[in-house]
Amino acid sequence: MPGPIKFLEFLERHGSDDAAALAAAYPMGCLLAAANPTRSSQKAAHVVPLLRNDGKPGRVVIGRDPAACDVVCGSPSVSRRHACFGLEGDRIVLTDLGSQTGTHVGAQRLEATQPVTLPSGAISELWIGEEGFYHFGPSALAAYLRHLASASRGSPRQAPAPIPAEPAQTPVAPAPTARVPKSNATTQRVARVAAPTPEEEAAREAAWRKAMAAVVQLGPTASTVEVDLALDDRPITIFDAEHEAGGLPQALRALEGLRAGVRRIRVTLRRTKFPIVVYERK
Repeated sequence: MPGPIKFLEFLERHGSDDAAALAAAYPMGCLLAAANPTRSSQKAAHVVPLLRNDGKPGRVVIGRDPAACDVVCGSPSVSRRHACFGLEGDRIVLTDLGSQTGTHVGAQRLEATQPVTLPSGAISELWIGEEGFYHFGPSALAAYLRHLASASRGSPRQAPAPIPAEPAQTPVAPAPTARVPKSNATTQRVARVAAPTPEEEAAREAAWRKAMAAVVQLGPTASTVEVDLALDDRPITIFDAEHEAGGLPQALRALEGLRAGVRRIRVTLRRTKFPIVVYERK
């Protein structure tokens, strides 16, 4: 059972993997763990694979008790056996196991023992008690890693910092459980807000569709399309006309997959070199 992996190390391992390869390796996806998942940089983040301790198929339990869980959170806000991830056919499901402080997907608190589907092609904001994560389904994970790796190869300005060499250590037996790294600071629920009203949800949907239409309209004259994500400190180029001629449909699919984490979308035109903000989440 692999423990938490530094995000940049995970990118080096899997940056070129497609969705099928990542789905085979991580069928329930992965968690991005950080002290503050909406503001942490990649250097501070860790990827927690959702895999069982025994390596066999089945549900993955997350909680505070190392003897009863596959993924361990040490926070006192997390119950002994707090929640579990599982597969129902090709669906990834999350179930609260009757925890004291609750399990949330975005602003929605889950009802105990009632499984909720997590989209395999998108990013979901999760709260296990007071511990915040982003869940990446295999398809969303592949899209995110592919575009980060592409940005690193195509633009030295955007290349991730090299991973520092770890000092030599005496080999030790691997830990039986994956422990989520703890921060010196208490995790804050900065991303937790009240569930949007139907009117607010309709306005957000209209703004997103308007942005997608703008990307399609400006695409033929665009040099790049960039996004800012809530979980990242730097822009990600998801379309570069110089290196990805005809790749705009793929960029649109990536935008839909990353939608939950997108803060801003910019389109830079070839002739003017001026970035146009076509979407900004309030």
